[in-house]
Amino acid sequence: EQAAKVDQLVLMELRRKAYKGKIKGRAELYARQFLGLHRGDRSVIYVNAVFPPPAGSFEKLAADCAGGSTFWGIEYDLSFERFANFSVSKPPRKRAIAK
Repeated sequence: EQAAKVDQLVLMELRRKAYKGKIKGRAELYARQFLGLHRGDRSVIYVNAVFPPPAGSFEKLAADCAGGSTFWGIEYDLSFERFANFSVSKPPRKRAIAK
């Protein structure tokens, strides 16, 4: 229930000007995972998103979010009902092979 609510909220949040141009493509096209965390007396839902969405299982998505694709993440604080700590990562650059 909370993940569905946060999923709607994060898509609205990412339409704000502050995020314009920070992620590749439209946020709703990313596969999204949700992780509940506790920080002291606060509860946070971390949204982890990857593009392009990998074919396969949840385990595949979790592995791809380690840097194999373009991905972004953001935290939603349930107590304050706000987002924080947005970050974007891109795949590592291919290195030229010396001959």
